[in-house]
Amino acid sequence: MAVNDGGAAFPSSVNLVRNKELAPVYQEGMTLRQWYAGQALPALIGNVDWGSVEDGREIGAIETVVAYSHHFADAMIKYEKEPPDAS
Repeated sequence: MAVNDGGAAFPSSVNLVRNKELAPVYQEGMTLRQWYAGQALPALIGNVDWGSVEDGREIGAIETVVAYSHHFADAMIKYEKEPPDAS
């Protein structure tokens, strides 16, 4: 199953000069999922007691934090698409 990435976070259109003529170029940039994951990451990193991570297990801890940041991002995209019933 494909992950809903939420589309482009900051799409933009710019005009570049090519052969002395303006040529519009569309740039998608990062996805909304990447943006949300990046926004969640500092809080998650700050809540890890890195001093207690055993030597040689840092990569596993980092991968766990990254996975959680994407879980938050996925939940935010899902919420925007299907907000829970407020009643």
